[in-house]
Amino acid sequence: MLRLFLGLFLVMTVGLVLALQTVERTFDALLDYQMEDYNREAMRGQVWTLSELLRGLDGPAREKQLEAIRPHYGSGLTLVEAEQLALSDKEKTELAQGRLVIRDKYTHYIGSIDGGSQLLSIRLPAEPSLMPFYLAAAYLMIAVMIGFVLFFWVRPHWRDLEKLRLAAERFGDNDLSVRIQLSKRSNIRDLAEHFNLMAARIESLIANQRELTNAVSHELRTPIARLSFELDQLKQSPDASQNRELIADMYADLGELEEMVSELLTYASLERGATVIKREMAGQRGRQCGARGRGGGGAVVDR
Repeated sequence: MLRLFLGLFLVMTVGLVLALQTVERTFDALLDYQMEDYNREAMRGQVWTLSELLRGLDGPAREKQLEAIRPHYGSGLTLVEAEQLALSDKEKTELAQGRLVIRDKYTHYIGSIDGGSQLLSIRLPAEPSLMPFYLAAAYLMIAVMIGFVLFFWVRPHWRDLEKLRLAAERFGDNDLSVRIQLSKRSNIRDLAEHFNLMAARIESLIANQRELTNAVSHELRTPIARLSFELDQLKQSPDASQNRELIADMYADLGELEEMVSELLTYASLERGATVIKREMAGQRGRQCGARGRGGGGAVVDR
């Protein structure tokens, strides 16, 4: 059970994490334009207010004014020159149109003050230092919940599979009567029923084989005993006519033996019950073969 549980747990956990990451990145790419417009609109009022406070001042006066209002803002407010920011053509166009430039996943905003080279830079507060821990804890909780649910899903499957394994083990130890009884709600009920059908068929085939083998081995003793007796008689009898009769009887006994061996070979070649053996009483076959053998044997000896 442990291997099954761990295998499914790892597959489902890794698959869920990859799925969440894929969905997040996909929607970030698809909604990037809308998110950019949303954040630009959210910060536009603050940037306009600050720009109005700084627009009529020169460089040192702007820095002094910004220093005075900086404690009242949670964001990082700085004055930067355009050359220091390595602006792209797209960003330059946005500034020329009076729009905000957004960088670093919507955490850094750059706005023009009066159209000059000096720009206003606003950085949002950094995420809490415990954010990676929170994310790790969130994924851990998801993994625990998956493991909890998966355990109660795997447990009945493992219990049924264990029953199947024990039944197969007992069947391999020559307990051919073993069968599996599972609940109707079991997901491997069909497999158990097929196992039961297979076990019943194998048990029946082996029982039939044993029965036939025992019967044939018992019946083989009769023609062998007759052959032994007839050989002894043949050695002791000087009469040619009586010898011919003994030889004919021996041919009949050999025919009976051959038919029994053929029956065993036919039974061994059975596949899926396609061939049906109709067994007859060995004594009746022996008498029929004896009659044919005596007739055939006489003809051979006469020649």
